[in-house]
Amino acid sequence: VHLPAASGGPLIICLDTSWSMTGLREILAKSVVLASVIAANSQGRECRVVSFSSSNNAVESGVISCNAEGVRKLLDFLSYSFGGGTDVTGALKYVMDSSSSEND
Repeated sequence: VHLPAASGGPLIICLDTSWSMTGLREILAKSVVLASVIAANSQGRECRVVSFSSSNNAVESGVISCNAEGVRKLLDFLSYSFGGGTDVTGALKYVMDSSSSEND
């Protein structure tokens, strides 16, 4: 697993929580998300997570900070899964739209 190592802009992680990720795959993916959030925060980078399954199911965590409240928020966010089919286009569109609106 390669975690973010360079300074830079915000880290936006797309997390597949579709049915095909159920079980060990989902646990491993969420563990990588947790490690990535910790690494991003240690570098002073903003970090957000977008959980998705189908093109219609995408939800964002908001900015995650590495304090007690941020950890609770992240763990609560990671406790949910969508199930259903997998289509990353909805998550990517969501990220692109939110990035565009932040730059306006």
